Amino acid sequence: MKYSVGLQSPFAFSAYWYIIGIAVLLLAFVLWHVFGMKISINSPLRLDRLRRDSMRRISGIEQAYSKGEMGTRDVYQQMSREVRRYTQAVTGWRTMSMLPDEMQALAIPELGRLMRGYYQPEFDLASKADARTAVADGREAVEAVHRFAVRQRRVSWRAAIRSRTAYVRYRITQMLPVRMRAGMAASSRKKALRRIERIEKKRLQGQPDPHFLYLNLRLEVRAFIRSVTGWPDDDTVIQRLRGKQKQKPFMAGGKRYEPDKLAKDFYEPEFTCHSIDEVTLSIMKAKELISKWN
Repeated sequence: MKYSVGLQSPFAFSAYWYIIGIAVLLLAFVLWHVFGMKISINSPLRLDRLRRDSMRRISGIEQAYSKGEMGTRDVYQQMSREVRRYTQAVTGWRTMSMLPDEMQALAIPELGRLMRGYYQPEFDLASKADARTAVADGREAVEAVHRFAVRQRRVSWRAAIRSRTAYVRYRITQMLPVRMRAGMAASSRKKALRRIERIEKKRLQGQPDPHFLYLNLRLEVRAFIRSVTGWPDDDTVIQRLRGKQKQKPFMAGGKRYEPDKLAKDFYEPEFTCHSIDEVTLSIMKAKELISKWN
């Protein structure tokens, strides 16, 4: 039996095949950017391991005191050092060299309160402090830092994913005709403002932790800026804004918005505790910034 083999013109295929092909390429592009990213964030296993190791060292201090191998003052010094070491390992904050007042301003109120209780007995030879209280407070501090780190990790994951998807959105926008880009930018602005309104609603409902409200607010501002500029989500944003400022005034709210002020509001490393009033002010700044971005 004879078969005839002929080539078919590519334009003879249905348009659906071209649409499917473009969709597959676009999906591959998105997956490569979203799931091919490298993220350095505390894993749950690492956090649990660090907590277990710290608790084991605290138990060792307690046992040494029970055996008479360590005095009360030594317990306080060792516990202060251990809590500082653990906090620095988990959060990255330089707590080993912080003063009590600096630790009091951290975003973990329980930590500052407990560490202040260590300060006098560490240096006072005549202190009547209780070593077992120091051990119990140390365990409480470790648990407080662990709870904070778990919540911080969730926000960090969201921030990393949102940053990458914002960049993908920017790259897709750049592929569109110029007339369509303004519509994509307006859509990004609308979505960012809607998310910020949800944060504001949580504030009005009395969510008890203003620090995490503020972290989520920063996340939205950074994601919006990346979606419309493509700039990396780091300090280079400020350098780029300074360059943009020289060419064209960067306006927000009808006035020049200084790059250094943007850094202070939304890009500086954040570990201090915020009041609800500070969060309210930051929400107003974020809404104004996104609404007036040009």
